[in-house]
Amino acid sequence: MPATTRNPAKPRLRTLLALLTLLGLTTPALAESVAEGRQALDQEKYEQALAIFQPLAEAGDPEAQFFLGSMYFAGQGVPRDHAKEAKWMQRAADQGFGWAQNMLGRMYSTGRGVEQDDTQAYMWFSLAAAERTPTARDARERLAERMSDEQIDAARRQASEWEAIEAPQAD
Repeated sequence: MPATTRNPAKPRLRTLLALLTLLGLTTPALAESVAEGRQALDQEKYEQALAIFQPLAEAGDPEAQFFLGSMYFAGQGVPRDHAKEAKWMQRAADQGFGWAQNMLGRMYSTGRGVEQDDTQAYMWFSLAAAERTPTARDARERLAERMSDEQIDAARRQASEWEAIEAPQAD
């Protein structure tokens, strides 16, 4: 593999642009976008995708957090690490990102990267279904077949409480 010359200022510039975008001091067009990261992933340019997603994820972009978590799931450009996958999926899910909520539901239902917990899985699948994430409703219904009524009631309560916390407050 040929040696490449790296510009040490480029990662710092990406981080700065992501932070400025987050603060509303510049436009998203100036910062590398999640779409560019997805394109790099599609082209199997994992180092480039990581360089794009990492600063955006750290700046709080839920879509970048989801894709960074997905990279840890698949071991694309990073070592496969389900704990780190769970960390990034949790951050995106906490912001209401349906795809991450769905993935977190799958993780809790199987115990991948988190302690297995059907109640948590059902809650996350319910939240993802409310975001109209494909497969979430079916996954939740399959999971319910192995759960008690008490577990389902607890999961529904948790989902309702979560939605109440996340819902904008009326003036």
